[in-house]
Amino acid sequence: MNIAFLIDDSYSEQLAVTLASVLKHNKTHISVYVLDMGISEINKQKISALKGNYELQFIPVKPELFENFPKVYHLKTMNYARILLPSLVDCSRILFLDCDLLVLDDLEEFYHTDFKDAYAVCVRERLADTPRIRRQMQVLGVKKYFNAGVMLMNLDKMREDNIAEKSLDFAKNYPEKILLLDQCVLNHVFGDNVILADKKYNFQYKLTVTRLEGKPVIIHFVGAEKPYFGYAHPFENLYYKYLKLTPYKVPFWKFKRRMLGLFWEKFKKRVCVLFLCMV
Repeated sequence: MNIAFLIDDSYSEQLAVTLASVLKHNKTHISVYVLDMGISEINKQKISALKGNYELQFIPVKPELFENFPKVYHLKTMNYARILLPSLVDCSRILFLDCDLLVLDDLEEFYHTDFKDAYAVCVRERLADTPRIRRQMQVLGVKKYFNAGVMLMNLDKMREDNIAEKSLDFAKNYPEKILLLDQCVLNHVFGDNVILADKKYNFQYKLTVTRLEGKPVIIHFVGAEKPYFGYAHPFENLYYKYLKLTPYKVPFWKFKRRMLGLFWEKFKKRVCVLFLCMV
């Protein structure tokens, strides 16, 4: 099984936790490729120290390659590096995973999905029925709109059809059409030639909005509220469960103190904004 991640140094702990959750539930040998947008040596050593049946390769990518690409909200332009996977990794298929998710079950069935000549197997974006995304779908010329946080990618077909080059050209030449960085780029360039899988393979959970349904294989913490950023998140303890399997582990009380401190800082900022709006 081939799995790819994309991070800079600020997401090293989250990568380790996500990878630990993968290794916990998948016993097959895994080749892990990390697109390295600036990871320190100490964090590389920690990530490499995880226990499991896998081999790990860091692939350096220069963040400045995407400096002039369209920027959106809080999202990092380094996300565009996903576009380059067909030219960076020499294999037929690869499962790309964001690092703001946890794997809760075996991935074998999903990983071996028949592409049927599609570019990727993905899960529908949870906001696909909202007016904003419907307008975006019209702009991009697609009837399907997938979330790019979990993508089983057909690298052979992507290379055959020069998808990376087409994606880079679209990002450079049509910035006004891009709402959510490379997710919009890939939706446009793939067209509707994707297979939409069951949402259990990318259950997009947003605090205060989403109700957990069924037994997700992958739970993806979309939006700004993460279980590691101090939002009094209901999945903080689940995150800690996998954190304990990594070199980033800390005593439970220290983890909770960290979460409380982050929550307090966010609370103070919101109170300040509210006060300024009232004066």
